[in-house]
Amino acid sequence: MASWSSRYVYTEDNVNRCVLDRGGVYTLICQQGEEHVVFYVGQAANLRLRLRQHLSASEPNACIKSHLNTYACFFRFLVVESPRERDRVNREQIEEYEPSCND
Repeated sequence: MASWSSRYVYTEDNVNRCVLDRGGVYTLICQQGEEHVVFYVGQAANLRLRLRQHLSASEPNACIKSHLNTYACFFRFLVVESPRERDRVNREQIEEYEPSCND
């Protein structure tokens, strides 16, 4: 399997520049003091589109919106084309990080 991307500052420009129109898993990370905390883990058939959706005013997850408005935020992603494999990696990441914004 491919490796995780670098961690990027979570801006629309960085999403457009760094993220592929491919399937995968991603983590949203915020900086709280000296610590970087994963606050959301997600997956998508199109990573670029999904990461842009989280930045939009219509983001339905209030927890994600709050983090994006309160903290310096970052993202990283892993290209995973197979939906079944995305499900597996997504579950593993949620178990590992227990992100506060995943329901």
